[in-house]
Amino acid sequence: MQIKGKLCAALLLLLGAVQMMAQAQKGFKVESFTKLGDDLTAQMTDGHEDEDGEKCALLRIHTTLEDLVIKSGDGYRIEHIDMGHFKETGEIWVFVPKGLSGLKFKHRSVPELRYTLPERAEAATVYSMVLKNEGGDIPRVQHTAGRYGRRGESLCGRERGDEE
Repeated sequence: MQIKGKLCAALLLLLGAVQMMAQAQKGFKVESFTKLGDDLTAQMTDGHEDEDGEKCALLRIHTTLEDLVIKSGDGYRIEHIDMGHFKETGEIWVFVPKGLSGLKFKHRSVPELRYTLPERAEAATVYSMVLKNEGGDIPRVQHTAGRYGRRGESLCGRERGDEE
């Protein structure tokens, strides 16, 4: 009888640990990433060029997450983040240089997500990404930064010495 009780207690502990690990892994995920070949927005947007004078790619991120930090995953500098379309369309516009291959997404309530793009970003090209909340645990937070978000940076190009 004591062995059964100890076995049941051990099983319950194991199930509890598995559940805690599953809860810890909730967060967000990239549901889709698509190149929009017919969308010319990136070609027509003024002022978003990389250090070589080429137009940046435009990444349209469809999400419900407002207080999201977006960084390059491979040392390129993100030109700026435009939150102006978010309230109307649920899109965050991120202008990135040609050659970008990875992104990092952070939110205060979940672990960081590192995402490798299926292909390197091409100049003056528009991409669509759907970023979903995987566990329902991410609260919507009212965005209070200005039109260009709080994570924007001034130049589009390779960051020297920034190996985050």
